Amino acid sequence: MEVRWLLAIVHLLALGIGLGAVWARGQALRGTLDANGIGRVLTADNWWGLAAVLWIITGLLRAFAGYEKGTTYYMMNNYFLLKMGLLLAIFILEALPMVTFIRWRIQRGRGQALDTHQARLFSWISLGQAIIIIVMVILATGMARGLGIQGVS
Repeated sequence: MEVRWLLAIVHLLALGIGLGAVWARGQALRGTLDANGIGRVLTADNWWGLAAVLWIITGLLRAFAGYEKGTTYYMMNNYFLLKMGLLLAIFILEALPMVTFIRWRIQRGRGQALDTHQARLFSWISLGQAIIIIVMVILATGMARGLGIQGVS
């Protein structure tokens, strides 16, 4: 019971960290991209990455390691499947920003100028990811109330 509760706590705290971080990253990308501005972008991105790791680990344990309702419940729940599709969308949207921010970190460490021409695009991507997280929360609250189970109206 304690492990189950701890996993739920970490999973939900990751929600707050991730939503705040992706929103902060998007806002920082709209600001001045001087050394301090880049620092804000990369700090928010670090928090976003931490949240992703926490979500993935706790989510896998909760859904597939027997700590919650069981794998069958999740795999037979349309809301869960939609949530996983939305998570995949977040990963796809994150591919280009992630590669770019890794490149920025390397270039920054070398004292090189950064190519920030895609900052506005990445800001919009971050906003889209924040909206997707909110939709995922809506689906999760429905799942917690028994909604989305295949074959049940």
